[in-house]
Amino acid sequence: MLKLSKLASSIVNPRSVASFSTMNPSRIITRSAIFTEHGNPSDVIKVKEVDLGDLPSNKVALKMLISPINPSDKNQVQGVYPIKKVKSVLTIVDSKTNSRTETECYVGGNESIAEVVEIGPDAGESGNGKVNVGDWVIPMSTGDVGTWTTDAFADPSSLVVVRNREGLTPEQVGSVRVNASTAYRMLKDIVSLNKGDYVIQNGANSGVGQVLIQLAKLWGYRTINVVRDRDDFEEMEKFLKGLGADIIIKEDQLNSDETKAMMKALDAPVRLGINCIGGKPSVLMTRYMANGSYFATYGAMSKLPTSIPASTFIFKDIRFVGYWVSRWYKLNPVEKWVEMWDELFDYMRQGKLQYQVMEPVDWVTRNPGKDGSTASVTPVDIEALEARVAASMDSGKKQYFRYY
Repeated sequence: MLKLSKLASSIVNPRSVASFSTMNPSRIITRSAIFTEHGNPSDVIKVKEVDLGDLPSNKVALKMLISPINPSDKNQVQGVYPIKKVKSVLTIVDSKTNSRTETECYVGGNESIAEVVEIGPDAGESGNGKVNVGDWVIPMSTGDVGTWTTDAFADPSSLVVVRNREGLTPEQVGSVRVNASTAYRMLKDIVSLNKGDYVIQNGANSGVGQVLIQLAKLWGYRTINVVRDRDDFEEMEKFLKGLGADIIIKEDQLNSDETKAMMKALDAPVRLGINCIGGKPSVLMTRYMANGSYFATYGAMSKLPTSIPASTFIFKDIRFVGYWVSRWYKLNPVEKWVEMWDELFDYMRQGKLQYQVMEPVDWVTRNPGKDGSTASVTPVDIEALEARVAASMDSGKKQYFRYY
């Protein structure tokens, strides 16, 4: 379980990491994006300074490096996600008066990459062995408290150490636990695919969709990618083709005569369908799938039901399943997680896998050095930071919080 923690000065080579902690001999202050009630994320999320106390002897202190902003995180703030956060009582500090108020609240976020900055004298091992100061770790259980915070205290057993981070950035490492692993496992676990088989997916420009395109290409499968029309469609189409997409179809063209003719002419079966949108367009995808194929749903961005006609079950014998990568983590040992992540990291190092393009929402101001690198960082004014965080909740772009 994680608890919000001390933010110590640290180095992510070659960049300096900011310290937000305000310390006196007995207390530690950090910053967190919290909410006290469910609602529209841009309205209810507030950035507060939190008095955390001292590092427990059996915990480690983490400096958060990045935290992705996932749709499921926003759904949790709205109160509509099936997995609920549990409220914690935190000591909120008024930055102007230094007064303290005990507040029952939630801290947003569930995914991050962090650096170990301090180890309690009685702390045990991480999920994959000894943990050292300077290690990068992936928190696997955020307990009652989320990851949209500058730092955290953690039980080492809830962490997995990234043993081979050479040549990787925090952004690359931070992308594997959810999106990259979801794409990887859906291609591996749902149905045994043959080289040349087709996979059809909607939300192809999402984080999972982008990774799935690249992994399918690497492993010899072909992808049919359904995306919604947009002003920059041609630019997006070019980008997805560059990742390895074979066919791209606009969502509103799924039922067109041209699409029907193209799909009829395919030289191999569509044996796997991947759905993260829902609604009628998702059902239309099944028209082009082979008898006995599998259709997996891992999201429902449209919040519309996927209503399947009885004929699809009876005459096409398509198997409809749900996919949740958290379940895979629960059912498999840490060794399997690390094996998968190391393979993904190797693809990244070799330039074979790009992580999703994300826009940073900085919690610090980066001060350039003479050579153009970041020489130092300073905390953003808390009111300005709260405005940034609120704006990120309404953004249609894929974004992440950057703390270094």
